[in-house]
Amino acid sequence: MILARMFSRCSVVGIDSQKTDLELAKKRLDFYGYTHVLFFCSPSSGHLLEGIDRYDDIVLSGVYEHLLPEERFALLPMIWRRWSKNRILFVNQTPDKRFPIESHTSSLPL
Repeated sequence: MILARMFSRCSVVGIDSQKTDLELAKKRLDFYGYTHVLFFCSPSSGHLLEGIDRYDDIVLSGVYEHLLPEERFALLPMIWRRWSKNRILFVNQTPDKRFPIESHTSSLPL
């Protein structure tokens, strides 16, 4: 909703693999009344929907850290193919080597 408010003249697309999270996001969308936002449910964490357009700017906020290593390797090439060149790819909250156990997905050290 923050991106929708900040970029009111742009189309904002949200993609998630969790239907319950998307249902909550749609309720917030209804509350705020934004008409330039779309949400899609991907088939799984390591896949995107087929037929998704190219995007100028892509934000992965609190996403990459929750992916398993094999999902990361699968997802990034899909994102690169849909990303318009010379634009912004913003990745926030990546796995952090300062925390010895990765507790979100694999529970493995580093």
